[in-house]
Amino acid sequence: MLNDITTTGGMSIDRTHRPRDGSAVGGYLISGLVRNITKRGIDVLLDTSVEEILMRGDEVSGVRLINDEKEVIEVQTKSIVVATGGFSANSAMVVKYRPDLEGFVTTNHKGATGSGIALLERIGAGTVDMGEIQIHPTVEQQTSYLISESIRGGAILVNQQGNRSSTRWRPAIKSRRRLSLCRNTMLTSSSTSMCGRKNKAADEYIAKGFVTSASSPRELAEKLGDGLPCLPRHPRMLQRGGGKNSMMNSLAGPPRCARRLTKARSTPFASHPGCTTPWAA
Repeated sequence: MLNDITTTGGMSIDRTHRPRDGSAVGGYLISGLVRNITKRGIDVLLDTSVEEILMRGDEVSGVRLINDEKEVIEVQTKSIVVATGGFSANSAMVVKYRPDLEGFVTTNHKGATGSGIALLERIGAGTVDMGEIQIHPTVEQQTSYLISESIRGGAILVNQQGNRSSTRWRPAIKSRRRLSLCRNTMLTSSSTSMCGRKNKAADEYIAKGFVTSASSPRELAEKLGDGLPCLPRHPRMLQRGGGKNSMMNSLAGPPRCARRLTKARSTPFASHPGCTTPWAA
């Protein structure tokens, strides 16, 4: 059951449903979908790709498939539903629609090449909002591994001088250019999600070595090699209810954890080297 309520990126109140034990929602949903597919006896072809949408005049007549053994299969049908997926693993396609994102890495899987979109364009389908490529501000820099929005819910962005670099109410679209230039560090305390007991995603990040822990903000800054300027300039910013620039959760009480992060793209809706800024959660 998705009966635990939490915050994710950009939220000021708990309103996102997740599994009761705090585990990642993706695996939970996929497991449920697989059970439903099995129960309903729906055929699933694995390691198989669509090569062509077949047409008879101006109507769809089927699809041509090819499996991992190079066997060609034709399926006749009067209609198809195409779940195109994203295209952020196709750098050329990203640059076509968003030249300003050239060089950005992706958090998406290697199969997000836009091939489904290309298939549809070949038969005359139109596209819309192709430039709406999502930019995630919390991505582990060495692996392009996305840190869950459930980890950064209630966070603030501050620059290298410890000042807030984006206002609470600024629309994401207006902040996109600024976000693309900054490297972040995520900070969190034991009272918040990263080191807390309820967020199972944190266990994975710790196991992968993404997390640096310390008993105080000062020690954490020294371990990260950033020095104290990377910490929020005003103590009230680290306190819950400390004003419009404060976090939703206090950074009081050890342990404190952090990891260097940056931006990466995910489609539709990107890591780029730049200035160092912390993301405090």
